[in-house]
Order: sequence, then structure tokens, then C-alpha cells
Amino acid sequence: MTLSKDKFLSRLDSCLAGISESERRDILDEARSHLEDCAREGEQRLAEALAGFGTPENYARAFIEEAQLRKALVSGSPGQLLLSVLSVAGRSVLAFVGFILISIGYLFAGTFFLLVVVELVLPAQTGLFTGPDVQPFALGVMAGDGPPPGTTEHLGAFMAPVMAVAGGVTTVLTLLFSRLVVARLLKRR
Repeated sequence: MTLSKDKFLSRLDSCLAGISESERRDILDEARSHLEDCAREGEQRLAEALAGFGTPENYARAFIEEAQLRKALVSGSPGQLLLSVLSVAGRSVLAFVGFILISIGYLFAGTFFLLVVVELVLPAQTGLFTGPDVQPFALGVMAGDGPPPGTTEHLGAFMAPVMAVAGGVTTVLTLLFSRLVVARLLKRR
């Protein structure tokens, strides 16, 4: 079922409610102008133009996603950047791969920060270990009463500061990578 020009524009206006008023007006004015030009060429041309737009919801999606990506890039919020990449991950290989890598980055950062806390609570069981039962090394928490005999812990009192720095660096690098992915996604639009 093909919508009339006025119904299409009305539904498009509703679908664009999530973006700024000025952007919404620009999009609607452009669509209206195009449809009016086509209507002057005849009903068949108008029907083709409406079919070319697809549904108002699908047509609006690209504009909404672009607005979300721009908003996330401006805010710089890690959560907003991650969610904006996730919102387009189903339609973009770059966004899908970016989302996976960003998630892994934040997972590593969180793990490093968690090791800081665990080191303060269980210092004898937490560290960077090497030994005959640990090949080539183990970074983390040894279960039970601690590392097995013959195992050496290399960071000692430096474990918490090293993990805090590693967590901070990983967070910053992941945030920068997130911004890069969002900027690339915006360039492709």
C-alpha cells in the first residue's frame, strides 16, 4: 500500500521526533520539495518517488542514526559511543567489528581495575606468576591458598599500581578507538 504524499510526510515527521527541530525541518522540506517536483510530472512519477523513499520509518532511520552518532561523538561518553556503534552494528561491518573490539577493550580495562581491588584484598594470591605449573606466565588470581610451590610472583607491591596504570591506558585507548569508529561511521553517511 503506497501512502499519499501528505501521509508519508506526516509519518516521516513523527519518525524524526528524536532529532533536532531544525534538522527535522530540513529533512521534511527536502522530501516535500522532491515529492512536489515529482507530483508536477504526474501521478506515476509521484508513486515511483514515494516507493523510492521506502517506508517513512526506514527513511528516517538513517537520519536518526546519524544524529545519534554525532551526539555520541560530541559528548565523548564511553557508554554513548558504545551504544551508538551498537545501534548500527547490524547494518555495518565496521560498526560490528568496532563494537566487538570496543567491548573487548573495556573488558580488559575492567579486568585490570578489578585486579587492583583483588590485590588489596588477596595480596598473596594475586600477581604476575611464572613457574613450572604456569606456562609461560599467569596474570591474575591463584585459587586456593595461593600459587603452587616453585611459582614466582614478579610484581609484588607494584601489582596494584601497574594494574591501575594498565586499566587507565586501556580505557583511554579504547575511548580513542571508539571515537575513531564513530567518526568513520559518520564519514560513510
